[in-house]
Amino acid sequence: MATAISILKFFRTGAFGPLYLGSTRAYIEAALGPPDDYLTLSRRERRQYQEKDHWSYSRGWCYGDVELFFDEEHRLQAIHIDYLFERIPSGGDKIQLDPWILHPGFSLDEAESAFTEHQLAYHIRRKDPFHQDIIHLVLETGTDLYFDEALEDHPRGESGLRLLYFPDMLKTYYDEAGNLRQQKGRNDLSSHQ
Repeated sequence: MATAISILKFFRTGAFGPLYLGSTRAYIEAALGPPDDYLTLSRRERRQYQEKDHWSYSRGWCYGDVELFFDEEHRLQAIHIDYLFERIPSGGDKIQLDPWILHPGFSLDEAESAFTEHQLAYHIRRKDPFHQDIIHLVLETGTDLYFDEALEDHPRGESGLRLLYFPDMLKTYYDEAGNLRQQKGRNDLSSHQ
């Protein structure tokens, strides 16, 4: 039977159903079962492990559109859902994913309105330090929604929402006010926006 996971509860708590950052592979496998797919191992890793065990040593497991990434200690490090401008996210056969408000056509304005209505605190919008058209809407629980301004007026009606990433991996690039920090080795990040 599939494990029910609600995006609204995830946005509110930071827990992805029974999963939380730091969960072990064994715990995740017990909760969800083996992944539908996994990231390919390096050449060295492929030689190190039997082929039937490759999935259990992979740095990334996929359950439908949901990607789980592990650190060197085999603990859950990040959750990633991509292609949100193309389709409603699916958890495959093992996760019954309630997408709440995520759908193609989901705009930044809709996100702000829904989060305010449901009393979900979020950080100020900020430009991406690497991609000038990306705006981040980051919930206080750490989920980072990537909106692409260039897609807002796409002829097929695709949304600006591109992907969801947890936790917010870019926070070190910003100060408390949400402004880009000066980075070593870069003249001025703000000029790239």
